[in-house]
Amino acid sequence: MKIPVRLRRHAPQMIKFCVTGGIAAVIDLGTSTLLHERYAVSVPVSYICSTLLAVLFVFFMNKRFTFGNRETDTGKQLSKFLLVYGGAIILNFAISTGLFSLGVEYRIAKMIAIGIGAVINYILSHSFVFKKKV
Repeated sequence: MKIPVRLRRHAPQMIKFCVTGGIAAVIDLGTSTLLHERYAVSVPVSYICSTLLAVLFVFFMNKRFTFGNRETDTGKQLSKFLLVYGGAIILNFAISTGLFSLGVEYRIAKMIAIGIGAVINYILSHSFVFKKKV
């Protein structure tokens, strides 16, 4: 079976995106669990705090590690990133909170939200936020 050229070209980048996302998911899940179970922070507030921390980590890792982007106008790039990930945070919160309210265990709800967001975030990060200038 022959792997399409487009997939071969993007595979290393997708792997790096998954590694970065995996670390961010650990940060996100770990922080929300710590805040909720250790410090009795409500589940919705712990979701917001943990997601913001993970998103900050993702910006810097995706810029340098995943996409190898050396663009010096970080402000413009950060604005694009915040637009994309602002939507991702809202989506993550809506999915995880919605599932939690339906009785899904809060960590499972969070993992499902992270998975759905990851697909959308890769597409928009690659094609909009860290798009290479031609």
